[in-house]
Amino acid sequence: MINKLTNILPGIDKITKSGSSKLVINLAIKNILGDVGKVTDLLIDRKNNKITCSIKLKGEVESIDIKIDKYEILKNDNEVTLKILDFQSNKEWMKSLLTKKNSFNLPREIDNFF
Repeated sequence: MINKLTNILPGIDKITKSGSSKLVINLAIKNILGDVGKVTDLLIDRKNNKITCSIKLKGEVESIDIKIDKYEILKNDNEVTLKILDFQSNKEWMKSLLTKKNSFNLPREIDNFF
């Protein structure tokens, strides 16, 4: 499993032993953002299916705050999908974006973190 994950998420081999979904999600977001931003705060409540995240983008004064009040993980043989059911954000453009696209495919190898 670690070999496959290192191809998808560089550096995952350092954190898989801890089994922390927070670290995995943080690394996944970092992989998406690249050098244009970073996660400054991340809280995952797997019991209640909630995620709170703050992202700081280069050139922006204010962080982007996203509060996912309800999500579900959909699994089938080929993919794992994070579907956002209810959310809030301090940025209107993020609200618009997540309203239009509320499902995100995740690497199959990280489904056990949810």
